[in-house]
Amino acid sequence: MDDHPSGAQPDSPEPTTPSEVPAPPGDPMPPSEVPAPPGDPIPAPPSAMAAPPEGPAPVAWEPATPTKSSRGILIVGAIVVVIVVVAIVGLIGYINANLSPYDEATNRVAQRLEADPAFKAKYGNLDHDAAVQAGITLVKDGVDRVDDATQLTLFQATAKVLDLADPDSCSALAQGTEDPDIVVPILKKLDQETLDSYFDATATAALASVHGDPLRDAPTDDEQAAAGAAWSVATGADKFQADLGVLQDPAGHTASEVCDADRELIHAALTLGEQDRTTIVRVVYKGSGG
Repeated sequence: MDDHPSGAQPDSPEPTTPSEVPAPPGDPMPPSEVPAPPGDPIPAPPSAMAAPPEGPAPVAWEPATPTKSSRGILIVGAIVVVIVVVAIVGLIGYINANLSPYDEATNRVAQRLEADPAFKAKYGNLDHDAAVQAGITLVKDGVDRVDDATQLTLFQATAKVLDLADPDSCSALAQGTEDPDIVVPILKKLDQETLDSYFDATATAALASVHGDPLRDAPTDDEQAAAGAAWSVATGADKFQADLGVLQDPAGHTASEVCDADRELIHAALTLGEQDRTTIVRVVYKGSGG
C-alpha cells in the first residue's frame, strides 16, 4: 500500500549544515595534526637535515604519521644535543690537555670520567680534534641510553641555557651550531646547582655509551600522539603551529623570533604532566643519536 496520500511527496531529509557533515571513515584526526596537502610535504627543519660543523649528522626521527607536532619534537631535540655535546667535548679536552676547568663542576666531572677504566682506555690519549669528535659521538649515542631522570635534567638545563642566551646565540643553537665559542660562555652563566646536575648527567650519558648500556625503547605511537596533542594545548594551538613554522624556516625570521619559538616550545613541554613530558623528552633523545 502507498503510505503517502495521492499527490503527496515523501518527506525530504533535513538539510545538513557544514558543521554537521560527517567525518570520512577512519580514525579522527585532531585539527593540530591535519597533514599537509598531497604534493606539499611538511619541510624538515634545517637542524635535522644538515650535518653539524663537527661530527655525524643527527638521525631524523620519523614517526609513523609525520605531523607538525611530531616534527617539533625533533627540532627541540636538535637543540638539546648541541648543548650536551659541547659540555662533554669541553670535559674531554680538559682531561687530555690538562687545562684548568672553568668551574668546579667541570673539574669534578672530568675526574669522574678519567677515573673510569673503560673511558680512560678508549679516550685517555686523544688530541684535541679527536677529543671533539669523540665527545660528539659519545653523547649523541649515550643520551638515548640513560634513564628518564637523567634525560629530564639535560632537558631542563637546556631551557635555562636558552633563557640565558642572547638572540643571536639562541638562534645559532636552533640551527645546529656546536661552536664552543658560542655555547661555553652561556654554560658559565648557569647557577652552581644547575651546573653540577647538568654536568653529572652529561658524564652519565657519555659513560652509558662507553659501557654499551642498552638503548631505550621508543614511546608508542599512542603515547607520542597524546603527548603531541598535550604539547599543542600547553603552547596554544595557534602559537604552537606558528613556533614550528619559525623553526622550520629560521632564515626567514629574525634571531629574536627563532629564539622565542625555541624557548616557548621547551618551556611548554616542561609544564606537561609527567607522562606526556617524559614521552616528549624520550623522543627528543631517541632522535639524537648519530
